[in-house]
Amino acid sequence: MTGAILAGGKSVRMGFNKALIKTNDETIIERTIRLFKGIFDHTFIVANDVLLYENLDTPIFADIHKGAGSLGGIYTALVHSKTA
Repeated sequence: MTGAILAGGKSVRMGFNKALIKTNDETIIERTIRLFKGIFDHTFIVANDVLLYENLDTPIFADIHKGAGSLGGIYTALVHSKTA
């Protein structure tokens, strides 16, 4: 099974990227990746800014339809999923 982490958004409400908040010596995105890798056979990130996550040891795909919100991220995830 494939786990897709949707890491898009414009950070309007918080004013900064929530995925980069650090708790217990790891960022939220790092913790999410670690948990997903323990559950899913394949894990990847879908993001509007792929450069932001390039230092992580996880495949990253850019949104196919920029600015399409969560549904655009889900579409990109389905296109790149190797499994159900």
